[in-house]
Amino acid sequence: MWKTIDSAPMDGTALLVMRDIWPGTKSERAEECNGHNTYVAAWWACEGSDGKGRWVCYMDAVFDPTCPIAPTHWMPLPLPPSAA
Repeated sequence: MWKTIDSAPMDGTALLVMRDIWPGTKSERAEECNGHNTYVAAWWACEGSDGKGRWVCYMDAVFDPTCPIAPTHWMPLPLPPSAA
């Protein structure tokens, strides 16, 4: 079940996150952002130009591991499948 982002752990734990308010779509819901509506991300408490942490998406592009998201909801990652 999705939880509001204010309750998300901000300790580097990988989570599923989504932004459930997305202007420009017919419903103004998060149907799609660059082809996706959910991401695996973690809060990085690194100091950027603004001196604050940020949500960092784990993407498959080696040269751009971040994407500009401001998630509204999160949930824990599911357990991996067991070996057959």
